[in-house]
Amino acid sequence: MIELKTILQTVENETGLKLKTHRRFRNLVYARYIYYRLAKELTECSLDQIGKIVGKDHSTALNGLNKFEDTVLVVPEWYLVYLRIKQNFQGLSIEEREKIDEKDQLAVLNQKLRNANQKIVELQSFASNSSLLQKISLMSIEEQSVFEEVKLIPHLKMLRKI
Repeated sequence: MIELKTILQTVENETGLKLKTHRRFRNLVYARYIYYRLAKELTECSLDQIGKIVGKDHSTALNGLNKFEDTVLVVPEWYLVYLRIKQNFQGLSIEEREKIDEKDQLAVLNQKLRNANQKIVELQSFASNSSLLQKISLMSIEEQSVFEEVKLIPHLKMLRKI
């Protein structure tokens, strides 16, 4: 049976982070989620025992397990860290590693697809605003300077105050 301290040390070594801290930076939280998940999968320890190793209580460990799929599985870099550590502990066969490699590739492709969709939305937004640019280009130089002074500059100043 694998010990919790071994899992903790492995996650810390793999991520370069010390998990037993009260800080809540995103990378620390994700690394703790990986620790909680691996500890639950690879040991028969209670949530109280799992949390206590990193200075957290059972409800924090439970919350981390519940959020694992919504966070770590969505970010390919963290998902790959989780899979690498899990592979090290389980000594997976070649076929199992190939399946995980396929999941890795799928996770990375899904992230790229989400990024591409976000760019498309941004470009569509810009395209809808391009009609405004066309209207501005049809204005005379005098009208453009009035537009700049009356609408554009006050709008930019307002954005800077936010």
